[in-house]
Amino acid sequence: MPRITVIRTGRRHLLGKAGRQYQIWRTGLFKRRVQASFDDTESGYADAQTRFSEIEPNAVSEPHPGTVSNLGRFTGLTTASVVAAVVIVLGTAGIFAIAGTDSSNPASAEHSLINWVGTDSNVAVMLQWTRNGNTVTGSLIASDLVSGGSTSLQSVDQAFTGVINGEGATLTFPGWFGATMNLAAQLHGSNLTLSFPESTGGVHEMVLASGNVTDYNNDVAELQRKVRANTQASAAASAVAATQAAAAQQSADAEKRRLQDTQSFQDNLANLSQDTNLSNDSTTLTNDVKQADADLGMTRQDASSGGGDNCVNASSTVYNDAASTVYNDAVSSFANDVNSLTQDIATVKSEIAALQSAATQMTSDGLMPPASGNDAVRTAQNGISQALTAANADTDKINTDVANAYAVANSIATGPCAGMGPGNPPTPLAHIG
Repeated sequence: MPRITVIRTGRRHLLGKAGRQYQIWRTGLFKRRVQASFDDTESGYADAQTRFSEIEPNAVSEPHPGTVSNLGRFTGLTTASVVAAVVIVLGTAGIFAIAGTDSSNPASAEHSLINWVGTDSNVAVMLQWTRNGNTVTGSLIASDLVSGGSTSLQSVDQAFTGVINGEGATLTFPGWFGATMNLAAQLHGSNLTLSFPESTGGVHEMVLASGNVTDYNNDVAELQRKVRANTQASAAASAVAATQAAAAQQSADAEKRRLQDTQSFQDNLANLSQDTNLSNDSTTLTNDVKQADADLGMTRQDASSGGGDNCVNASSTVYNDAASTVYNDAVSSFANDVNSLTQDIATVKSEIAALQSAATQMTSDGLMPPASGNDAVRTAQNGISQALTAANADTDKINTDVANAYAVANSIATGPCAGMGPGNPPTPLAHIG
Protein backbone atom coordinates (compact mmCIF):
# COMPACT_ATOMS: atom_id res chain seq x y z
CA MET A 1 0.00 0.00 0.00
CA PRO A 2 1.65 3.31 -1.02
CA ARG A 3 2.35 5.95 1.60
CA ILE A 4 -0.03 8.90 1.32
CA THR A 5 1.33 12.43 1.73
CA VAL A 6 -1.34 15.12 2.14
CA ILE A 7 -0.50 18.47 0.54
CA ARG A 8 -3.75 20.45 0.89
CA THR A 9 -7.01 19.88 2.75
CA GLY A 10 -10.48 21.16 1.99
CA ARG A 11 -13.95 20.68 3.38
CA ARG A 12 -14.68 17.50 1.45
CA HIS A 13 -11.48 16.75 -0.49
CA LEU A 14 -7.76 16.21 0.01
CA LEU A 15 -4.88 16.77 -2.39
CA GLY A 16 -1.87 14.54 -1.87
CA LYS A 17 0.67 12.21 -3.34
CA ALA A 18 0.36 8.44 -3.35
CA GLY A 19 3.22 6.54 -4.92
CA ARG A 20 4.05 8.07 -8.31
CA GLN A 21 0.85 10.08 -8.71
CA TYR A 22 -0.77 13.21 -7.34
CA GLN A 23 -4.35 12.44 -6.41
CA ILE A 24 -7.50 14.22 -5.25
CA TRP A 25 -9.60 12.21 -2.80
CA ARG A 26 -13.20 12.63 -1.73
CA THR A 27 -12.98 12.04 2.02
CA GLY A 28 -15.44 10.33 4.30
CA LEU A 29 -15.49 8.37 7.52
CA PHE A 30 -16.27 5.17 5.71
CA LYS A 31 -14.51 5.42 2.40
CA ARG A 32 -11.93 7.37 0.52
CA ARG A 33 -12.56 7.73 -3.21
CA VAL A 34 -9.97 8.84 -5.71
CA GLN A 35 -11.65 11.47 -7.86
CA ALA A 36 -8.74 12.49 -10.05
CA SER A 37 -5.14 11.43 -10.70
CA PHE A 38 -2.24 13.38 -12.19
CA ASP A 39 1.27 12.45 -13.36
CA ASP A 40 4.24 12.91 -11.03
CA THR A 41 5.59 15.81 -13.12
CA GLU A 42 5.69 19.56 -12.76
CA SER A 43 2.77 19.96 -15.16
CA GLY A 44 0.88 17.18 -13.39
CA TYR A 45 1.42 18.91 -10.03
CA ALA A 46 0.24 22.25 -11.49
CA ASP A 47 -2.87 20.61 -13.00
CA ALA A 48 -3.64 18.93 -9.68
CA GLN A 49 -3.35 22.23 -7.80
CA THR A 50 -5.57 24.01 -10.34
CA ARG A 51 -8.27 21.34 -10.21
CA PHE A 52 -8.19 21.19 -6.41
CA SER A 53 -8.58 24.98 -6.15
CA GLU A 54 -11.65 24.78 -8.39
CA ILE A 55 -13.47 22.29 -6.15
CA GLU A 56 -12.07 23.54 -2.81
CA PRO A 57 -11.54 27.32 -3.11
CA ASN A 58 -11.07 27.69 0.67
CA ALA A 59 -8.62 24.81 1.06
CA VAL A 60 -5.55 25.16 3.27
CA SER A 61 -2.07 23.75 2.79
CA GLU A 62 -0.82 21.15 5.24
CA PRO A 63 1.85 22.69 7.50
CA HIS A 64 3.85 19.44 7.35
CA PRO A 65 2.98 17.81 4.04
CA GLY A 66 5.41 15.00 4.69
CA THR A 67 3.13 13.38 7.31
CA VAL A 68 0.50 10.74 6.60
CA SER A 69 -3.03 12.01 7.11
CA ASN A 70 -6.20 10.30 8.22
CA LEU A 71 -8.46 10.49 5.19
CA GLY A 72 -11.61 9.72 7.13
CA ARG A 73 -14.03 12.12 8.70
CA PHE A 74 -17.00 12.10 11.05
CA THR A 75 -19.83 13.96 9.29
CA GLY A 76 -21.06 16.73 11.53
CA LEU A 77 -17.56 17.30 12.95
CA THR A 78 -16.70 19.52 9.97
CA THR A 79 -13.20 18.00 9.83
CA ALA A 80 -11.54 18.06 6.46
CA SER A 81 -8.81 15.67 7.66
CA VAL A 82 -7.44 14.09 10.79
CA VAL A 83 -3.68 14.12 11.32
CA ALA A 84 -1.75 10.88 11.20
CA ALA A 85 -1.14 10.61 14.90
CA VAL A 86 -3.65 11.90 17.45
CA VAL A 87 -2.16 11.46 20.89
CA ILE A 88 -4.47 10.21 23.63
CA VAL A 89 -3.68 11.81 26.96
CA LEU A 90 -5.13 9.89 29.87
CA GLY A 91 -5.97 11.56 33.14
CA THR A 92 -3.83 10.60 36.13
CA ALA A 93 -6.52 8.36 37.54
CA GLY A 94 -6.96 6.70 34.17
CA ILE A 95 -3.25 5.92 33.86
CA PHE A 96 -3.11 4.23 37.20
CA ALA A 97 -6.36 2.41 36.49
CA ILE A 98 -5.03 0.95 33.28
CA ALA A 99 -1.74 0.07 34.82
CA GLY A 100 -3.48 -1.63 37.74
CA THR A 101 -6.84 -3.36 38.15
CA ASP A 102 -9.09 -0.65 39.56
CA SER A 103 -12.64 -2.03 39.18
CA SER A 104 -14.10 1.48 39.52
CA ASN A 105 -12.76 2.30 36.04
CA PRO A 106 -14.06 0.16 33.14
CA ALA A 107 -10.75 0.56 31.30
CA SER A 108 -8.89 -1.29 34.05
CA ALA A 109 -10.68 -4.62 33.59
CA GLU A 110 -8.00 -7.07 32.47
CA HIS A 111 -9.06 -9.35 29.58
CA SER A 112 -12.61 -7.90 29.61
CA LEU A 113 -14.39 -6.38 26.64
CA ILE A 114 -15.02 -2.70 27.40
CA ASN A 115 -17.52 -0.65 25.34
CA TRP A 116 -17.97 3.09 24.91
CA VAL A 117 -20.82 4.52 22.86
CA GLY A 118 -21.86 8.01 21.85
CA THR A 119 -23.33 10.25 19.20
CA ASP A 120 -22.31 13.53 17.67
CA SER A 121 -24.67 15.26 15.27
CA ASN A 122 -25.28 12.63 12.60
CA VAL A 123 -22.81 9.95 13.78
CA ALA A 124 -23.25 7.01 16.14
CA VAL A 125 -20.01 5.45 17.44
CA MET A 126 -19.10 2.40 19.53
CA LEU A 127 -15.46 1.81 20.51
CA GLN A 128 -14.63 -1.46 22.26
CA TRP A 129 -11.36 -2.92 23.41
CA THR A 130 -9.86 -5.74 25.45
CA ARG A 131 -6.83 -4.88 27.59
CA ASN A 132 -3.88 -7.14 28.19
CA GLY A 133 -1.32 -5.39 30.38
CA ASN A 134 -0.43 -2.11 28.66
CA THR A 135 -1.77 -3.20 25.28
CA VAL A 136 -5.33 -3.29 23.94
CA THR A 137 -7.04 -4.75 20.89
CA GLY A 138 -10.46 -3.77 19.67
CA SER A 139 -12.56 -2.14 17.00
CA LEU A 140 -14.25 1.14 16.16
CA ILE A 141 -17.79 0.75 14.81
CA ALA A 142 -19.74 3.73 13.50
CA SER A 143 -22.76 4.68 11.44
CA ASP A 144 -22.82 8.02 9.64
CA LEU A 145 -25.79 9.92 8.21
CA VAL A 146 -23.28 11.66 5.88
CA SER A 147 -25.29 14.90 6.01
CA GLY A 148 -28.22 16.22 7.97
CA GLY A 149 -30.59 15.69 5.06
CA SER A 150 -29.19 12.35 3.90
CA THR A 151 -31.53 9.48 3.05
CA SER A 152 -29.02 6.69 3.73
CA LEU A 153 -26.54 5.52 6.37
CA GLN A 154 -22.93 4.46 5.87
CA SER A 155 -21.20 2.11 8.26
CA VAL A 156 -17.60 1.29 9.21
CA ASP A 157 -15.96 -1.37 11.36
CA GLN A 158 -12.20 -0.84 11.81
CA ALA A 159 -9.97 -3.06 13.97
CA PHE A 160 -7.12 -1.56 15.96
CA THR A 161 -4.35 -2.36 18.40
CA GLY A 162 -3.26 -0.04 21.16
CA VAL A 163 -0.28 0.67 23.37
CA ILE A 164 -0.28 2.62 26.62
CA ASN A 165 2.93 4.63 26.91
CA GLY A 166 3.42 6.88 29.86
CA GLU A 167 0.66 9.52 29.85
CA GLY A 168 -0.55 8.66 26.40
CA ALA A 169 -2.10 5.72 24.66
CA THR A 170 -2.19 5.27 20.90
CA LEU A 171 -4.69 3.14 18.96
CA THR A 172 -3.29 2.00 15.62
CA PHE A 173 -5.59 1.20 12.70
CA PRO A 174 -3.34 -0.63 10.20
CA GLY A 175 -5.88 -0.82 7.38
CA TRP A 176 -7.71 2.51 7.63
CA PHE A 177 -8.62 3.10 3.97
CA GLY A 178 -5.23 2.04 2.67
CA ALA A 179 -3.04 3.83 5.21
CA THR A 180 -1.99 3.29 8.80
CA MET A 181 -3.76 5.72 11.10
CA ASN A 182 -3.22 6.38 14.77
CA LEU A 183 -6.18 7.47 16.86
CA ALA A 184 -6.58 7.85 20.60
CA ALA A 185 -8.80 9.22 23.31
CA GLN A 186 -8.75 10.91 26.69
CA LEU A 187 -10.31 8.95 29.52
CA HIS A 188 -12.35 10.77 32.19
CA GLY A 189 -13.72 8.25 34.62
CA SER A 190 -16.14 6.09 32.61
CA ASN A 191 -16.16 8.49 29.63
CA LEU A 192 -13.87 8.49 26.63
CA THR A 193 -13.24 11.71 24.68
CA LEU A 194 -12.11 11.55 21.06
CA SER A 195 -10.45 14.68 19.69
CA PHE A 196 -10.49 15.58 16.01
CA PRO A 197 -8.55 18.51 14.54
CA GLU A 198 -10.64 20.60 12.19
CA SER A 199 -9.53 22.18 8.92
CA THR A 200 -10.05 25.58 10.54
CA GLY A 201 -7.28 24.83 13.01
CA GLY A 202 -9.53 24.08 15.98
CA VAL A 203 -10.25 20.79 17.72
CA HIS A 204 -13.62 19.07 17.96
CA GLU A 205 -14.23 16.67 20.81
CA MET A 206 -16.65 13.75 20.85
CA VAL A 207 -17.49 12.21 24.22
CA LEU A 208 -18.31 8.50 24.45
CA ALA A 209 -19.87 7.03 27.58
CA SER A 210 -19.62 3.54 28.95
CA GLY A 211 -22.29 1.50 27.23
CA ASN A 212 -23.14 -1.65 25.33
CA VAL A 213 -24.33 -2.91 21.96
CA THR A 214 -27.95 -2.15 22.84
CA ASP A 215 -27.05 1.48 23.49
CA TYR A 216 -25.26 1.67 20.15
CA ASN A 217 -28.19 0.01 18.35
CA ASN A 218 -30.53 2.53 19.94
CA ASP A 219 -28.34 5.37 18.63
CA VAL A 220 -28.34 3.80 15.16
CA ALA A 221 -32.12 3.39 15.35
CA GLU A 222 -32.39 7.14 15.97
CA LEU A 223 -30.25 7.79 12.89
CA GLN A 224 -32.49 5.43 10.91
CA ARG A 225 -35.49 7.40 12.13
CA LYS A 226 -33.82 10.52 10.73
CA VAL A 227 -33.23 8.66 7.46
CA ARG A 228 -36.92 7.78 7.24
CA ALA A 229 -37.90 11.34 8.10
CA ASN A 230 -35.44 12.67 5.52
CA THR A 231 -36.77 10.23 2.93
CA GLN A 232 -40.34 11.34 3.61
CA ALA A 233 -39.29 15.00 3.55
CA SER A 234 -37.40 14.45 0.31
CA ALA A 235 -40.40 12.72 -1.25
CA ALA A 236 -42.70 15.50 -0.04
CA ALA A 237 -40.32 18.14 -1.38
CA SER A 238 -40.13 16.31 -4.69
CA ALA A 239 -43.92 16.14 -4.82
CA VAL A 240 -44.20 19.85 -4.07
CA ALA A 241 -41.55 20.63 -6.67
CA ALA A 242 -43.34 18.44 -9.21
CA THR A 243 -46.65 20.16 -8.43
CA GLN A 244 -45.07 23.58 -8.71
CA ALA A 245 -43.34 22.61 -11.96
CA ALA A 246 -46.62 21.28 -13.36
CA ALA A 247 -48.42 24.46 -12.33
CA ALA A 248 -45.70 26.60 -13.86
CA GLN A 249 -45.83 24.56 -17.05
CA GLN A 250 -49.61 24.80 -17.12
CA SER A 251 -49.39 28.56 -16.67
CA ALA A 252 -46.77 28.83 -19.41
CA ASP A 253 -48.87 26.66 -21.73
CA ALA A 254 -51.94 28.79 -21.02
CA GLU A 255 -50.02 32.00 -21.77
CA LYS A 256 -48.63 30.48 -24.96
CA ARG A 257 -52.13 29.41 -25.97
CA ARG A 258 -53.50 32.90 -25.30
CA LEU A 259 -50.80 34.44 -27.48
CA GLN A 260 -51.41 31.92 -30.25
CA ASP A 261 -55.19 32.39 -30.12
CA THR A 262 -54.85 36.17 -30.14
CA GLN A 263 -52.57 35.96 -33.16
CA SER A 264 -55.00 33.57 -34.86
CA PHE A 265 -57.81 36.08 -34.31
CA GLN A 266 -55.76 38.88 -35.84
CA ASP A 267 -54.79 36.74 -38.84
CA ASN A 268 -58.40 35.72 -39.52
CA LEU A 269 -59.55 39.30 -39.12
CA ALA A 270 -57.00 40.43 -41.70
CA ASN A 271 -58.07 37.72 -44.13
CA LEU A 272 -61.74 38.57 -43.79
CA SER A 273 -61.15 42.30 -44.12
CA GLN A 274 -59.21 41.66 -47.33
CA ASP A 275 -61.86 39.43 -48.90
CA THR A 276 -65.00 41.20 -47.68
CA ASN A 277 -65.35 43.43 -50.75
CA LEU A 278 -67.32 41.51 -53.40
CA SER A 279 -67.94 44.60 -55.51
CA ASN A 280 -65.54 43.44 -58.23
CA ASP A 281 -67.66 40.34 -58.78
CA SER A 282 -70.82 42.45 -58.91
CA THR A 283 -69.25 44.88 -61.38
CA THR A 284 -68.22 42.00 -63.64
CA LEU A 285 -71.79 40.65 -63.69
CA THR A 286 -73.20 44.09 -64.44
CA ASN A 287 -70.80 44.41 -67.37
CA ASP A 288 -71.92 40.98 -68.64
CA VAL A 289 -75.52 42.21 -68.63
CA LYS A 290 -74.50 45.39 -70.49
CA GLN A 291 -72.79 43.25 -73.13
CA ALA A 292 -75.96 41.16 -73.51
CA ASP A 293 -78.00 44.34 -73.83
CA ALA A 294 -75.71 45.55 -76.61
CA ASP A 295 -75.85 42.20 -78.39
CA LEU A 296 -79.67 42.22 -78.10
CA GLY A 297 -79.65 45.64 -79.75
CA MET A 298 -77.53 44.28 -82.60
CA THR A 299 -80.00 41.39 -83.00
CA ARG A 300 -82.87 43.83 -83.37
CA GLN A 301 -80.92 45.92 -85.83
CA ASP A 302 -80.11 42.92 -88.01
CA ALA A 303 -83.72 41.70 -87.81
CA SER A 304 -85.01 45.02 -89.12
CA SER A 305 -83.91 43.91 -92.60
CA GLY A 306 -86.37 41.02 -92.58
CA GLY A 307 -85.70 37.47 -93.68
CA GLY A 308 -83.37 38.58 -96.50
CA ASP A 309 -82.64 37.01 -99.84
CA ASN A 310 -83.22 33.28 -99.68
CA CYS A 311 -83.92 33.84 -95.95
CA VAL A 312 -80.19 34.10 -95.27
CA ASN A 313 -80.71 36.94 -92.80
CA ALA A 314 -83.32 35.01 -90.85
CA SER A 315 -81.56 31.63 -90.91
CA SER A 316 -78.02 32.82 -90.38
CA THR A 317 -77.36 36.39 -89.26
CA VAL A 318 -80.24 37.02 -86.87
CA TYR A 319 -80.35 33.37 -85.86
CA ASN A 320 -76.68 33.53 -84.73
CA ASP A 321 -77.22 36.89 -83.03
CA ALA A 322 -79.81 35.31 -80.76
CA ALA A 323 -78.84 31.64 -80.43
CA SER A 324 -75.09 32.18 -80.35
CA THR A 325 -74.03 35.67 -79.28
CA VAL A 326 -76.73 36.61 -76.73
CA TYR A 327 -77.08 32.99 -75.64
CA ASN A 328 -73.34 32.73 -74.89
CA ASP A 329 -73.44 36.07 -73.11
CA ALA A 330 -75.75 34.35 -70.63
CA VAL A 331 -74.72 30.71 -70.36
CA SER A 332 -70.98 31.24 -70.78
CA SER A 333 -69.68 34.64 -69.68
CA PHE A 334 -72.38 35.50 -67.16
CA ALA A 335 -72.73 31.97 -65.77
CA ASN A 336 -68.96 31.65 -65.30
CA ASP A 337 -68.79 34.96 -63.48
CA VAL A 338 -71.69 33.93 -61.26
CA ASN A 339 -69.69 30.81 -60.40
CA SER A 340 -66.70 32.99 -59.46
CA LEU A 341 -68.93 35.08 -57.22
CA THR A 342 -70.29 31.93 -55.58
CA GLN A 343 -66.76 30.75 -54.81
CA ASP A 344 -65.80 34.13 -53.38
CA ILE A 345 -68.88 34.15 -51.18
CA ALA A 346 -67.98 30.66 -49.92
CA THR A 347 -64.49 31.94 -49.07
CA VAL A 348 -65.90 34.89 -47.13
CA LYS A 349 -68.31 32.62 -45.24
CA SER A 350 -65.42 30.31 -44.32
CA GLU A 351 -63.37 33.26 -43.08
CA ILE A 352 -66.32 34.50 -41.05
CA ALA A 353 -66.56 31.08 -39.40
CA ALA A 354 -62.81 31.03 -38.73
CA LEU A 355 -62.89 34.49 -37.16
CA GLN A 356 -65.86 33.60 -34.98
CA SER A 357 -64.12 30.40 -33.88
CA ALA A 358 -60.98 32.40 -32.99
CA ALA A 359 -63.11 34.82 -30.98
CA THR A 360 -64.73 31.92 -29.12
CA GLN A 361 -61.30 30.50 -28.33
CA MET A 362 -60.12 33.84 -26.97
CA THR A 363 -63.18 33.96 -24.74
CA SER A 364 -62.40 30.47 -23.40
CA ASP A 365 -58.88 31.73 -22.65
CA GLY A 366 -60.37 34.48 -20.50
CA LEU A 367 -59.66 37.18 -23.08
CA MET A 368 -62.02 39.76 -24.56
CA PRO A 369 -62.01 39.57 -28.39
CA PRO A 370 -61.63 43.01 -30.03
CA ALA A 371 -64.90 44.60 -31.19
CA SER A 372 -63.36 44.94 -34.66
CA GLY A 373 -64.08 41.24 -35.12
CA ASN A 374 -67.85 41.67 -34.85
CA ASP A 375 -67.66 44.75 -37.08
CA ALA A 376 -65.81 42.78 -39.74
CA VAL A 377 -68.33 39.94 -39.59
CA ARG A 378 -71.28 42.33 -40.01
CA THR A 379 -69.57 44.06 -42.90
CA ALA A 380 -68.85 40.74 -44.59
CA GLN A 381 -72.38 39.47 -44.11
CA ASN A 382 -73.82 42.68 -45.51
CA GLY A 383 -71.44 42.43 -48.46
CA ILE A 384 -72.62 38.88 -49.18
CA SER A 385 -76.26 39.91 -48.99
CA GLN A 386 -75.74 42.87 -51.32
CA ALA A 387 -73.74 40.80 -53.82
CA LEU A 388 -76.41 38.11 -53.93
CA THR A 389 -79.19 40.64 -54.45
CA ALA A 390 -77.29 42.34 -57.28
CA ALA A 391 -76.34 39.03 -58.91
CA ASN A 392 -79.90 37.73 -58.92
CA ALA A 393 -81.17 41.02 -60.34
CA ASP A 394 -78.58 40.77 -63.13
CA THR A 395 -79.62 37.15 -63.69
CA ASP A 396 -83.20 38.28 -64.31
CA LYS A 397 -81.99 40.93 -66.74
CA ILE A 398 -79.82 38.62 -68.79
CA ASN A 399 -82.54 35.96 -68.87
CA THR A 400 -84.84 38.63 -70.32
CA ASP A 401 -82.21 39.59 -72.92
CA VAL A 402 -81.96 35.97 -74.07
CA ALA A 403 -85.73 35.57 -74.27
CA ASN A 404 -86.07 38.83 -76.21
CA ALA A 405 -83.25 37.90 -78.62
CA TYR A 406 -84.94 34.57 -79.41
CA ALA A 407 -88.31 36.33 -79.87
CA VAL A 408 -86.77 38.82 -82.31
CA ALA A 409 -85.10 36.05 -84.34
CA ASN A 410 -88.30 34.00 -84.46
CA SER A 411 -90.34 37.05 -85.53
CA ILE A 412 -88.69 37.15 -88.99
CA ALA A 413 -88.77 33.38 -89.50
CA THR A 414 -92.21 33.49 -91.08
CA GLY A 415 -93.71 33.02 -94.54
CA PRO A 416 -91.06 31.58 -96.85
CA CYS A 417 -88.60 31.70 -93.89
CA ALA A 418 -90.87 29.79 -91.54
CA GLY A 419 -89.03 27.34 -89.26
CA MET A 420 -85.67 29.06 -89.77
CA GLY A 421 -85.69 30.81 -86.38
CA PRO A 422 -83.99 29.53 -83.16
CA GLY A 423 -87.23 28.29 -81.65
CA ASN A 424 -87.90 28.28 -77.90
CA PRO A 425 -85.34 30.05 -75.68
CA PRO A 426 -83.21 27.94 -73.26
CA THR A 427 -84.12 27.40 -69.60
CA PRO A 428 -83.48 30.66 -67.68
CA LEU A 429 -80.49 30.84 -65.37
CA ALA A 430 -81.38 30.20 -61.70
CA HIS A 431 -80.86 32.55 -58.77
CA ILE A 432 -78.06 31.94 -56.31
CA GLY A 433 -78.29 32.26 -52.55
